[in-house]
Amino acid sequence: MLRGTTYEFLTCHAIVCCPNSRAKGIFHTFELVDHDVQGPVSLEATRLAARWAAFLRLHAEKMYSAELHGDVLAAARLGEQAKAGGLTDGMTVREVYRREWAGQTSADLVRDGLKVLERHGWAAVRVIQTPGGPSEVIRLHPDLRRAA
Repeated sequence: MLRGTTYEFLTCHAIVCCPNSRAKGIFHTFELVDHDVQGPVSLEATRLAARWAAFLRLHAEKMYSAELHGDVLAAARLGEQAKAGGLTDGMTVREVYRREWAGQTSADLVRDGLKVLERHGWAAVRVIQTPGGPSEVIRLHPDLRRAA
């Protein structure tokens, strides 16, 4: 499930995008634990903090991969649905998100995944006019149509 709150996004941003501030707090902690003194931080504590910060960044990237690469995850899930025969050529974006497949529960999530597929030549979205208004129709690459 995607985490969508502003707090969680800001937490993810702070962990992944602000390594200097994170490392600074870590090496001060290591210095206090190792030497129980305040003041200049030792080179040893700085190196240890840098290794910990790198580890925490990798861990955070795994935990928050859906937020960081949600469009790619959505594209992969759409591709799986196409190969399984659930997503077919000519379906509309609305039909897809109304089925509430994993990670495909809103029009925006479906569109994000389709944009990735479109950039790689696997799908295209065409807007057609219907009596009820415009409709976004998904056109799949012939290889995905035959995969099912």
